[in-house]
Amino acid sequence: MTVANLLMRADPERETEMNADMIARWFVRLVGLSLVVASLGMWVAPNATTLPELMMIKLCASFFFALTGGYLLYFARTPKSSRG
Repeated sequence: MTVANLLMRADPERETEMNADMIARWFVRLVGLSLVVASLGMWVAPNATTLPELMMIKLCASFFFALTGGYLLYFARTPKSSRG
């Protein structure tokens, strides 16, 4: 008997649901982390444009990417156990 079976009480439906949930959570974390890195990369890229006309667009885009990425990272956190 594996640790996963012990934790899920050998319920195959819950095991499949748990695995799909974990995969979805990791995918959301990956997208969130990518957005946060992209928001920082807009400013440190060597060919980043410093034209004044584009600075507000870069600022808004990086704010949106960082906010959305942070929200996705928060949303993908591991849920608390309902066992009491």
